[in-house]
Amino acid sequence: MKYLLHLAAIAALSIGSLTAGTLQYQVAVNTAGLTDLAEIDFELVPAPGVPLVVEAIVSGFTPQASLTGVEGLYLGAPVGSVTGTLNMNNAAGSDGYYAGYTPGNVFQFLLTLTGAGVGAGAGGTVETGFRLILLDSNLAPVAGGTVVEILLAGNGTPTVTVNQQIASATLIPEPSTWMIFSGAALLFVRRLKA
Repeated sequence: MKYLLHLAAIAALSIGSLTAGTLQYQVAVNTAGLTDLAEIDFELVPAPGVPLVVEAIVSGFTPQASLTGVEGLYLGAPVGSVTGTLNMNNAAGSDGYYAGYTPGNVFQFLLTLTGAGVGAGAGGTVETGFRLILLDSNLAPVAGGTVVEILLAGNGTPTVTVNQQIASATLIPEPSTWMIFSGAALLFVRRLKA
């Protein structure tokens, strides 16, 4: 009985994190073979309708030396910069941000998606997509254009699509996931000893 009470307590403490709206991805793009690359674009775009709020936070962009210094917004009202922290949200529609880039390196950043529209069971009906797009100096797509797309269904479930030849988007487990597994393992070991 005590075992079940412990397990219920761990589940109760963790359930908020399981349904809470935060996902983090480590995104990396190898630009070594893309000599015509001139710009990288970040977009957060909801489908028509009224989506649940999603915020995309781009942070830890490296190497910053490859950024040309030309940057700005082209859609909506994103706040910040990839040289620090870039915040975009879908509350008032789409947000889009661009940064000039000199190819030849692998660039990477941490993408945090958070809000009521993120995570299984969110309860919405309208999807929102985060896209990383590569463009040349004429604003034509490079390497297929969209190299990373994370589409959040209306219910908050993510679908990740990447150009696997040059890009990756790795989900970073949230601490509550580790807490559930370690707590369950601890209870199992304690029960075996009893």
